[in-house]
Amino acid sequence: MIGSPPSPLPEGFIDPVDPSQTTPILASVLRELGWPGLIDLLTRIPGFQLDAGRPGRGLRRSTPGRLTAGENVFVLATPLICEHVVGGIVLSRSEVSAGAAPALLAKLIAETTRRLGQVDDASAALSAIRDIVAP
Repeated sequence: MIGSPPSPLPEGFIDPVDPSQTTPILASVLRELGWPGLIDLLTRIPGFQLDAGRPGRGLRRSTPGRLTAGENVFVLATPLICEHVVGGIVLSRSEVSAGAAPALLAKLIAETTRRLGQVDDASAALSAIRDIVAP
């Protein structure tokens, strides 16, 4: 674009605030490494936290893992559930198909990276996985 500021990232690095760059990488990771690989990648991006859940025992039922980024929580169940949580209250909840997950997560990476301002760290994680898994 004419008049846009120069990218502070080194040449060849992924811009984490541009979902058009991150969506194909996330889709490749999901295709090649599955959900465990994608979750591992996301936990390396600042602002994403994983609660691994717990297995059921005796009369206690199991709880699925949860991936949190700000007010967004992904319940790592089948199907994947996306919740918008504010102050501990779930305001919305929707199922996410595996095909829609990369684009949704790319938008969340962009929002989280903008909010935290940690473009370099997010870019390094995405660029490293891009070099491992070809989009």
